[in-house]
Amino acid sequence: MLLNRKSCDKKTFNKDKYSVYCREHLVDFRNALRDEASDALTSWPARIAAILFVVASLINYEDALRRENPFAAYTLFSYAAPTLIVFLYPMLILVISTIEKYSAIVMDLLCMTGILGFCVTLQIMFSGAETETELSRLFLNLQGQVIFVLTLGTSFSFHSNFRVTFGRNSIFIALAAAALYWLNPES
Repeated sequence: MLLNRKSCDKKTFNKDKYSVYCREHLVDFRNALRDEASDALTSWPARIAAILFVVASLINYEDALRRENPFAAYTLFSYAAPTLIVFLYPMLILVISTIEKYSAIVMDLLCMTGILGFCVTLQIMFSGAETETELSRLFLNLQGQVIFVLTLGTSFSFHSNFRVTFGRNSIFIALAAAALYWLNPES
């Protein structure tokens, strides 16, 4: 019993020591996360996401044309905002270098506009569906994008505070769920 209490006290001491270390180096952690967000926005992760946005827009456009959706042309622009963020961010930090210190917020903006672009895509695609069967088949076609957009919104977080990360991810999931319900409350 004494041995367990001693190891428990040691664990508590190590945990407290770790907490103090984290508090003392919070600025360093924040700076490192900011730099990682900037690197992600200027390198292959963001470029791959932008390419996926463009490919998804083209596939949605082709599918909407095939279904004779009158709003098909709008699907080409549904992911325009997140794609522009990815392509403009590297140029903006060359012109205005102070933007780089807000890279974590820019990454959150990229995720938010990706979710909103997906909701716009769903609205356009669902508005062209005329029957319940076509609507369910259409939703099955879009499930891959659902997974991609939710992963985009919740997997990248460059904040040093757990509560901020948890709150951010909760907001993104709640926004996506509310938008999916708002777009088609019958299903």
